[in-house]
Amino acid sequence: MSSDNATLIIKDLALRLPDGRPLFSGLNATFSRQFTGIVGPNGSGKSMLAQIMAGRLAPSAGSVQCAGNIGYLPQWLGPLSGTVADLLGVRRALQALAEVEAGACDPALFDLIDDRWNLPGDIHACLTRLELAHLPLDRASETLSGGETVRLMLAGLRLGGARVLILDEPTNHLDRQAREQLSEELRQGKETRIVISHDRALLEHADRILELRSDALVQYSGGYSSYREQRQAEQDNAQAALVRARAARDSVEQQITVARQRELQRASHGRKMARATGTPAIVANAQAERAEQHSGHQRIQQARLSQMARERVEQASANVEPVRPSQLLAPTALVANATQVIMLEHCELPFGPADSRFIDLTLRGPVRVAVIGPNGCGKSTLLKVMAGQLLPASGNARHVARTHLIDQHAQTFDPGQSIEQVLRNELGTAEEGRLRQIFANAGLDARQMATPFGQLSGGERLRGALAWLAGGPEQTQLLLLDEVNNHLDLAALEAVEQLLRQFKGALIVSAHDRDFLQALELTHQLIWQPTGWSYEPWSEAWH
Repeated sequence: MSSDNATLIIKDLALRLPDGRPLFSGLNATFSRQFTGIVGPNGSGKSMLAQIMAGRLAPSAGSVQCAGNIGYLPQWLGPLSGTVADLLGVRRALQALAEVEAGACDPALFDLIDDRWNLPGDIHACLTRLELAHLPLDRASETLSGGETVRLMLAGLRLGGARVLILDEPTNHLDRQAREQLSEELRQGKETRIVISHDRALLEHADRILELRSDALVQYSGGYSSYREQRQAEQDNAQAALVRARAARDSVEQQITVARQRELQRASHGRKMARATGTPAIVANAQAERAEQHSGHQRIQQARLSQMARERVEQASANVEPVRPSQLLAPTALVANATQVIMLEHCELPFGPADSRFIDLTLRGPVRVAVIGPNGCGKSTLLKVMAGQLLPASGNARHVARTHLIDQHAQTFDPGQSIEQVLRNELGTAEEGRLRQIFANAGLDARQMATPFGQLSGGERLRGALAWLAGGPEQTQLLLLDEVNNHLDLAALEAVEQLLRQFKGALIVSAHDRDFLQALELTHQLIWQPTGWSYEPWSEAWH
């Protein structure tokens, strides 16, 4: 198979939304046998771009060229039914092989087999390499973990002969082990791998990163750390260019001011000389008219120079990304060191593995705890019991009065109401003004505060929730977070991390993203083990 079969080329791609608004235009890129990460803000059109490249969505303009098979894994897999063989896309081909081996001669069966006479051997070799050979082909797909499901679907794309793989947020909802396994598979792959992701650990293995903007796919060599360094250098250069443009504009304006002052002085001096020397009026008027014509030409030239200087400032300013504030205004000491924030006494969780349902735990003061464990071990159940949203099967669970749990949907307010409406309905004028400042400091502008909460992005909802719970009338003492970093773009992730570092209460957070946890200045970790939960000091080497 020629290398061209693994090359995908997009030319002048454009996409307009149903209401006619342009989402992106003029996108050009060539993808070959390497690992390319695609990043960009939520709402910029990354998933739609993936669908266009995979042939699932027609562009408004431009073209996609690829000679080889394209394998596509969407972000939302939806409810899955069937078996492991269905996820691999081989069930019908295996049935056809069995029927042919039994003596059937239907041409349709041979079409299904498509010369894949060694398919059972290929499947076994593929699953063995992925350490998934223990999964029977007839096992029901709904009994699989998220990591097993994604990796099996990726294996199915490869078994189907895909030379180009397009994966949209493949690590969402995967636990740490599954993320690392998928990352290693992508790193070692030989196909053209195009991965849309906000997973910084995964992107670290990319050969290059493309940033989706409204008018271009901008290329950065290397993985995520290299991308950040190059972006920061870009912004440093853009900021320096803006400073120079502003200085040049101010210099031009100063020169124009000085020139006009001199012009006025000369005109005043000319009038005085005309009166002192008795210059006839007709001569003096002619001299004044010539001076005015000269001044008019100068003012036109000055206006042009001033306009050019202002345009250069506008152009330079457009290249500088605005820095949104990420400040959490909250009381300086929400939880005293001796305050008991959580007490689980002979507590049996209502769900989870039987051998690890029992937990005894007492937490005091402004501790910052990571809850760590694989999918299915009961982390969400534990957080809900801590928050009082679920009752334990036996034993006691108590928490400090002002406790709140935020999950990945961050629906703190009525989805149909805006933050602005909440402030107006629930608070007095003086308190409303203070809360508006709190939301603004958390990075929410007037437009976002006027938008129904359910229509805000995940990052916007989470920033709003944190600002309200920490600095609003709730003044939360214990904040529990369950996978809140899922679906956040890179900028939103960093903003949320900055806000959480400023939270002064007790914090308990469940997440699989190592980089996210390491950014939160944690003090302890609660780690699931098959025999129970272990509470210990935080270690960045958690595994």
